[in-house]
Amino acid sequence: MNTTNRPRRHDTHSRRWIQGSLLAVVGGATLGIIGAVWTSANNGDENTNVAISTESVVIDIPVAKAPQVAAGVRVSEPAVDRGKLPLNTTVSQVYELVNTGSGTAKLGEPTIEVLDGCCPPEPQLSQNSIAAGEKALVAVSMQMHPGMDGPHLFHMTVPVQSPVGEDALHLYFKGDFGG
Repeated sequence: MNTTNRPRRHDTHSRRWIQGSLLAVVGGATLGIIGAVWTSANNGDENTNVAISTESVVIDIPVAKAPQVAAGVRVSEPAVDRGKLPLNTTVSQVYELVNTGSGTAKLGEPTIEVLDGCCPPEPQLSQNSIAAGEKALVAVSMQMHPGMDGPHLFHMTVPVQSPVGEDALHLYFKGDFGG
């Protein structure tokens, strides 16, 4: 039987699924996660899938701004929200670490994690050990350019070892570049 002259069969029952917004609470911080739109249309032997992604939403700093102590080392302001920041301008943040213990505290190499945004700065540590009652600094400097704009949230971890034990300080930097 010759099927080349037969009209093509069209399935009038196309399927459309829309996944909506999902609101999740993570460690006291509210994340808005926007779902993707998926459309599947079936026309005989053809399938078409379309996915639309959305931009990230602003994430809150997941810790209180209250002072933090780890293995006898104290930071008065571990979470900093700088608000709106200009593009093409160097922005610096310094965290002061004070040894409140009775012995020397050793600081490990700080690491940084991007929780929102892009292009993490490299944390700089002023010294690797702090005598009792002395202080050290952890600093970050960054400059965002067009295309890197929007909300940024960085989490820095500074390992601490002292006669009291081992722990880590958790520092946060938040800013909306070009916002």
